[in-house]
Order: sequence, then C-alpha cells, then structure tokens
Amino acid sequence: MKLGIMQGRLSPIYNGKIQKFPIHHWKSEFFIANALNLKLIEWTIDIENFEENPIVKTKGIIEIKNLIKITGVNLQSITTDCFMQKPIWIKNN
Repeated sequence: MKLGIMQGRLSPIYNGKIQKFPIHHWKSEFFIANALNLKLIEWTIDIENFEENPIVKTKGIIEIKNLIKITGVNLQSITTDCFMQKPIWIKNN
C-alpha cells in the first residue's frame, strides 16, 4: 500500500492555513515525504500565487519530474482549490 500526504502538510503554516500551496517549501516536501516513507503527494493549486505554481508551467513540470525521480515520491492527484476560490462558472470571475 502506498501512503501519501496532501501538499502543505509538511511545510510551515502559510497565512494561518494548512490547505495552501507551499510556495516557499514545495520542493522540500518531496524530501520530507521520502524520509517519512510517504510515496505520494496530492498537489494543491490555489488562486493565490497561481502563476508561480510550478505545475502550471513547463519548466515547473520538468522540475517536479526531477524531484519525483530523485525522491521516489510521486503525484497521483491534484486539489484544485482555485475553482472553489474563484469559480469558473460565475461570470465576473
């Protein structure tokens, strides 16, 4: 069985929230997860810092793939909090 963790749970709390993309600590979460024998990270995309989230950029995806190779910690799912924070079905969003 592979155990994993939601992104942000292995980083310091950001703006009082644990359900937040850890913009300054996302890379270290791969190494911490590996040290804890966790094999999966559920990625988080939120509206704050959306453009800086590496999963929305080609260069970032390459960086993520390299971390997966190095640590053996993989991504299996993505939490798209951005759709709750700024729903695409509301006209003015």
